[in-house]
Amino acid sequence: MKRLCILLVFTLLLTSSTKTSYDEQARKNLLSGTIRIAGSTSMEKLTKALGGAFTSIHPNVNIDVQLGGSSSGIAQTLSGIVDIGNTSRQLNASESGLHQTTIAIDAIAVITNKINPVTGLGIDDLHDIFTGKYNNWRYLCDANFPILPIGRENGSGTRSSFESVVLGGQSRPLYGRELGEAGSIISAVANYNGGIGYVSLAFIDESVRILPIEGNLPNEKTIHDGDYPLQSPCIMVTRKGESRPLVESFLDFVLSREGQDQVRECGFIPIS
Repeated sequence: MKRLCILLVFTLLLTSSTKTSYDEQARKNLLSGTIRIAGSTSMEKLTKALGGAFTSIHPNVNIDVQLGGSSSGIAQTLSGIVDIGNTSRQLNASESGLHQTTIAIDAIAVITNKINPVTGLGIDDLHDIFTGKYNNWRYLCDANFPILPIGRENGSGTRSSFESVVLGGQSRPLYGRELGEAGSIISAVANYNGGIGYVSLAFIDESVRILPIEGNLPNEKTIHDGDYPLQSPCIMVTRKGESRPLVESFLDFVLSREGQDQVRECGFIPIS
C-alpha cells in the first residue's frame, strides 16, 4: 500500500511536470502572426528591443517596426494601417478612439557643446533661449558666441513634450535648426560651439554635455521624485473596441517585469 502511494505521488508529479512543459511549448507555438508598429523615432530603439525579447519567446511572431514620428504613428493606428502607434506625447483632443498604454518615461536631456562653460539652466532660461530672447551665451555664462537653438521637427512627440513645459503653449519657438532624429541633433550640437538642443536621454553619447535643469540631471530618481521637469511619456496606442489577442499579449509582455527590465536597459525610465 505504501509503495502504491509512492508510485501515485510520483505519477502525479510527472504528469504535472509534463503538463507545465507542454503548456509552455503550446503557448509559444500558438502565438503567431505579425504586429505592425509605427511612430515615434525616440521609441525606435526601445520598441525593437522589446520586440526582439518578445519574439525570442514566441518565435512564430514577427514584429515590424516603422518610424515616421508620433503624429504619424497615431494617424496610422486610427486608419488601421498599423496595429500599434508609438507616441512620445499625450494625445490631443482630436485624436479620439484610441486606447493608451504608457510603457515607459523618457527623460528629455538638454545638451550643449562640450566647450560651453554654462553649468546649468532653469526653465525660464530655456524659454528665453528657445524664443530668441537670448541670442548669445554671454547672457548666461562666461562665453561669447551666438546661441544656436536646435530642435526636433514638427510632429515630434519629444518636441511637443519639451515645448509644453518650456513654452507652456503661450510662446512661439524660434529654432535655428529643426532636425528629424536625435542623432542629427547630437551631431549638430557637437559640431557648433553655441549649439543647444534636446533629445531623449537614451540616445546621449560622449560627444555632448548634459546640462542640469533647475539644479537636477535627468535620471530614474529625479524623474520619479518629480525633481527633473523635462520628461515625456512613451505610449503605445491601439484602436478602441478591437480585440487582438496577439497585440494584447505583446502589451502584457511590455508591462511585465521582463519588459520593464528591457525599458531600463535601453536607457528609459520604467513605469514601476
